[in-house]
Amino acid sequence: MKVFTLRRTLWVPQPIDNVFPFFSDIHNLDRITPKWLRFRSVDHPADVAEGTRLQHKFKIRGFPVTWVSEITHWDPPYGFVDEQKKGPYRYWRHEHHFREERDGTVCEDVGLPGSRMVVGHRCRTYNIYDRSDMKAADEKKEQTKQTLTNLRRMQDNLERDQRQQEWNRERAVAALVMGSH
Repeated sequence: MKVFTLRRTLWVPQPIDNVFPFFSDIHNLDRITPKWLRFRSVDHPADVAEGTRLQHKFKIRGFPVTWVSEITHWDPPYGFVDEQKKGPYRYWRHEHHFREERDGTVCEDVGLPGSRMVVGHRCRTYNIYDRSDMKAADEKKEQTKQTLTNLRRMQDNLERDQRQQEWNRERAVAALVMGSH
């Protein structure tokens, strides 16, 4: 199985004792997850600790997904790890690290998602982290943009030609009217 590493770092101008509780509070997970996923936590205890299981629901391309994860490492205020127990990935491990730096806190997320996600009743497979798929999607997007640009140019040219033809007709009519007087 091919495993990719996604790494994101964020500096927050707050002390670690404020930052860790925010990121480890399950209620904030719904707030910081992209809206297009329609993510919501549906089953979780009030306090999170090692061994805690969490259940979430969200949508990928319109398909409903249930995701169960477990906190497998808990080290306040320096970090925690959640791993998928049930969900769309073959494998998922998500590490959250926090360290004080420059009068604030550096938050580092390290995600180790499996390479394929199976979603929906048809068991369609999406390679959402495969760079070749991302490149192909970017190329398709650029092709679509170019096609739209070309269509707009064609429309502009047609409109210009129509205006030119109308102007030529008006000149011809004016010449006929003026020539008959």
